Amino acid sequence: MRSSTDNHDSRRRFWALIGVGVASWLGYLVIALGAQSLHEEGSGRHSLLLLLALFALQFGLYLGAIWLARRARQDGRLLALIVAAAVAFRVTLLFSDPIEEIDLYRYLWDGAVATEGVSPFRYSPYQVLAAPADADLPSDLARLVKLRDRSPEMAVILDRVHFGELPTVYPPVSQAIFAIAAWSTPHGASVYWRMTWMKAWFVAFDLATLFLIIGLLRLSAQPVGWSVAYAWCPLLIKEIANSGHLDALAFFLATLSLYFAVLALYGTQGERFKRCAAVAAIIILSLAVGAKLYPVILAPLVLLSSASRFGWRFTFVVAAVFLLVTGILLWPML
Repeated sequence: MRSSTDNHDSRRRFWALIGVGVASWLGYLVIALGAQSLHEEGSGRHSLLLLLALFALQFGLYLGAIWLARRARQDGRLLALIVAAAVAFRVTLLFSDPIEEIDLYRYLWDGAVATEGVSPFRYSPYQVLAAPADADLPSDLARLVKLRDRSPEMAVILDRVHFGELPTVYPPVSQAIFAIAAWSTPHGASVYWRMTWMKAWFVAFDLATLFLIIGLLRLSAQPVGWSVAYAWCPLLIKEIANSGHLDALAFFLATLSLYFAVLALYGTQGERFKRCAAVAAIIILSLAVGAKLYPVILAPLVLLSSASRFGWRFTFVVAAVFLLVTGILLWPML
């Protein structure tokens, strides 16, 4: 039984956490209002030192939030506060200009290329920019030239792609999300709204990862207050909600893979379910590698854990599935 003093301290920490959340949101609001794109007119007024100081303050509040959330009463009210603030922080930065970032232009161009039925691994942006509209071009390159010429927004995006002399380096699973975002973007949308819509997809994956982390905490009987370590992390919020980095997709798929791995290793379901969960974990990990290559470092952990639980014969099958699916996913890059 919790004493009345413990309950009082828990309530006090909960209200203190609300105060930290409000202060953090105000900080993100100031950052959002002060953010300027590298391509925005007059971006020289953009003060990086001020923004860095604001983010340093956000990190101080973040560390305080972790301390408070761990010591507050671990109930639904705490979880609702953590999730609501996480959504508010991300939505606030979602509509801000990316700070010192230009990766989104490549995502937008790759997505538009895919919706034209052309592989984004085939032509570099510079090849499309340099191709004359009246020349005898290959049919797929001609479609990209028409895209360049009929859409002023796409012409701007194409011109801003970094390392434009190279075809894309982003793997096919990420390309699928780029294409879906491009397909669902209204025709004639401005460059700003195209960027915001693309970022919104990654914010959605980011929040989905948060719910997976909450599920993992519950599976491992850990305090849900620990979810604030992901939910309120300023670096994560800046890099995804403001900068729109596709890593949010890789985070989601890698975390989903580990969620299924935990079910396979420690779940209370039957043996058949656990083996299916192990196969699902490795297939989803393949998708994570197909989104951003670095989740491959988790493969040895998942496979060795599988071997300790199910034996090497089953694990060899799982490893073969991983190699096969990963190879198929990455083949277009070759």
